[in-house]
Amino acid sequence: MVSFNAFEVEKENLLGTYPNIVVIFTDDQTYQAIGYQNLKVRTPNLDRLAESGMTFERTYVVSPICTASRASMMTGQFPQKNGVIALNKRAFYKYTQDDSNHLQLLPNRLREVGYLNAFYGKSDLGDPQKYGFSVGQEISGYDHQVTLEKISTFIESQQNSKEPFFLWVAPRQPYLPLYPT
Repeated sequence: MVSFNAFEVEKENLLGTYPNIVVIFTDDQTYQAIGYQNLKVRTPNLDRLAESGMTFERTYVVSPICTASRASMMTGQFPQKNGVIALNKRAFYKYTQDDSNHLQLLPNRLREVGYLNAFYGKSDLGDPQKYGFSVGQEISGYDHQVTLEKISTFIESQQNSKEPFFLWVAPRQPYLPLYPT
């Protein structure tokens, strides 16, 4: 495993040095819903990903509300500080590319040190390209198949790139109401 402080690294030294980062952000799901945490659950692809990457075993969200939680991860601030409390996504608009707050968001900080940023799935914060992601899109609806296809295409496009990427994956399922796929 590689550990680094991305905000203190010179861009010239980054290429070929640091790993790709993939964040899989789901709603309404317990940590026990993944096979490597619960032998009764079968998630072979996630288990392989966890085995070959890094997992965080003791992480907590600052809000059980999806929009507030995502905004906190993007800003590094509690909902009471960034203003996105509950489903109030309008408070996040101050972090769009038209505002100086935009530069402090996670994808922008990673871009500063050489990462290509991509987002596919549910954000509830608006167009991800307006708050720091280079590529990607908010994908609506409850079927996550479109999201998975976009992610696959993105990863394939990066196979020969020396530039590391930060990929935020936010499939719609599981999410209430539950729709089997």
